[in-house]
Amino acid sequence: MIDLNKNENKKKIRAEYFLRAVTLVLRGGATVFFVGIILLAPVYVTTRLKGKEQVDRVREIYQNSSFQETLALNESLRETNTRLKLFEKDRSDAVSKNIFEPLFSIFGSFDTSIDISEILFEENQESDRGKKTEKGQINVTIKGRADTRENLIAFSDELKTLPFFSDFRIPVSLLAKTHDIDFTFSTKTPGISIFE
Repeated sequence: MIDLNKNENKKKIRAEYFLRAVTLVLRGGATVFFVGIILLAPVYVTTRLKGKEQVDRVREIYQNSSFQETLALNESLRETNTRLKLFEKDRSDAVSKNIFEPLFSIFGSFDTSIDISEILFEENQESDRGKKTEKGQINVTIKGRADTRENLIAFSDELKTLPFFSDFRIPVSLLAKTHDIDFTFSTKTPGISIFE
């Protein structure tokens, strides 16, 4: 005689075994998932906080006035370098030899006693008898600050040795102060064109 119950019991056992195996896998997966979340949550929170801290720090640095001054200075230097490159391409050797080299040698001899803040070279594009300018003349303007009146006088005496500063005179108003004198000297060169 064949026991049919045996096959049915085997099917029940297999179904129960399969159900228990699936339950065990799901429980194990859920356990690993929740343990992972519990272990990784502090790392996630720490990473988010550090990221926010870094963003705040970068924003603080960017808003810092000295950083803004540095950016402005870098931009100014970049513009100046670009202008000098364009200027250097167009200037002739005569301009370099007769204007730049003598001026820069004088500037170098005064180190910190004379602080040059601006040098402006501008070529006259047309003649103007009222202003006594000729086409091709270069207007040279030097702005800066002298530590003392004596340094200012010594600097102007050095400038007078240059041919295009020979007619130059110090304005008397500059000699009224004894220290920290802001000055602006202007002169016209002979007809040496920068843009030849």
